[in-house]
Amino acid sequence: MPIRNSKAISRPKINDDALSSRHGHISSPPSRAYRLWQAGELDTGELNQLEGGKFFPLTAGGVRDSLAPTDEANVAPPPDGKIASGGHPTAQALDAPGRQWPKSTVYSAEILDFTWAFTAPHKTRRFNYFVTKVGWNPDHLLSRAQFDPLPFWQEESALQPHWDHPEALLPANPSRHEIPLPEREGYHVVLAIWEIANTPMAFYQVVDLDFLPAEGGDERPSAPAHLTLGTVTDSTVALAWGASSGASPVAHYLVLRDGIQVAQVGASILGWTDTTVAPSTSYHYFVTAIAANGHSSAPSNTVTAVTQAPGGENPRPTRPENLHAMNITATSVELMWSAASSSAGIARYKLQRLGDVVQVVLPPQTHTIDTGLAPNTQVAYLVYAEDNNGRQSASSNIIVVRTRADGGTEPAWALNTLYTAGVLVGHNGRDWRCLQTHTSYTADWAPGAPGAESLWVPAP
Repeated sequence: MPIRNSKAISRPKINDDALSSRHGHISSPPSRAYRLWQAGELDTGELNQLEGGKFFPLTAGGVRDSLAPTDEANVAPPPDGKIASGGHPTAQALDAPGRQWPKSTVYSAEILDFTWAFTAPHKTRRFNYFVTKVGWNPDHLLSRAQFDPLPFWQEESALQPHWDHPEALLPANPSRHEIPLPEREGYHVVLAIWEIANTPMAFYQVVDLDFLPAEGGDERPSAPAHLTLGTVTDSTVALAWGASSGASPVAHYLVLRDGIQVAQVGASILGWTDTTVAPSTSYHYFVTAIAANGHSSAPSNTVTAVTQAPGGENPRPTRPENLHAMNITATSVELMWSAASSSAGIARYKLQRLGDVVQVVLPPQTHTIDTGLAPNTQVAYLVYAEDNNGRQSASSNIIVVRTRADGGTEPAWALNTLYTAGVLVGHNGRDWRCLQTHTSYTADWAPGAPGAESLWVPAP
């Protein structure tokens, strides 16, 4: 922590192996960086070290992993407009907007192999895959607003602490992820992020895809809706989903576990229990519908089940972590948090403002906007998770935010907040620009406070 009266600035310590000049990239389907490297427009070092802070789409640094709190805290992830390059100035060509990028042709619901090649493997916590939203604008810079807020696929290890698993957390080289693609049409971008357990960093790769019109067009059934987890034990995982529909009636459903078909279920049966699972193991499930005309639907949402330890009882859900605010206006606050987990499946999240439940959010969503607030007002938030057995988690972290003043242009300055150089805030009726990265541990560091000139200057 900085010395409170000296304006000293603390900076995150980066492990030595985070400074290696070689790390990894996606070779298939070729990432944007891999294509530029093949064309001789990007050197081998930059191909493999597009490295920025982990936990995208967060913008703040100093955040601990909600799954593995003994992992290294992050530094701030790359800012909007610099996502494809990981924030590296020498790779900024990767950030250019437009439709000119070479693309791999794919179909919705296709299971696509993403292959990572490593030149310096690190202890790995997870791989996240995000995709641009329906209706995104390729002519704009890649930003958080251009992507769905949650990954459509995740590969994750719960082994911790990382120093007790020096070999098990190292990824296979190469690593192949067989991933069902979401339902899209036309040009879209997949953002793949490799997050490291024992450093503050992650590696960023974008893959440009051209989704061809679905084979069968309107003859395809709709995707099964709202796949959810039922009871999960040390030897079973129960699933349920909503019916598909279409011009041709549904003949049956296929259940896939970790990308491999494990069951075929009749059209009138909207659930299935997997009895072939092992204890203390994580599994990914999704469901597709097959119509009588032979056409298949796009995949349902994916759910992750973690089976119990042998003979274990269901604990209450884990607490939601990393609650944070974004896009603060005079009358609203956008909120996001990390998903909770439970062997019985998460049924809902309860958002509390000043002690009262103000919203119920249904998973897999972990994102909402609280509206109808008063300008220039301080409010406190926390989130609880509740599972399908009615058990409630411990609360998330508590955050305190202040809405903008009427007519304000920037978020209000707040205590106990990490500010990075260049960030703009509103305080005492004017806007200020941050000069040095720091955490606002005391009101003495507020914009305009005596002695805080090294931290803030008035914005033009």
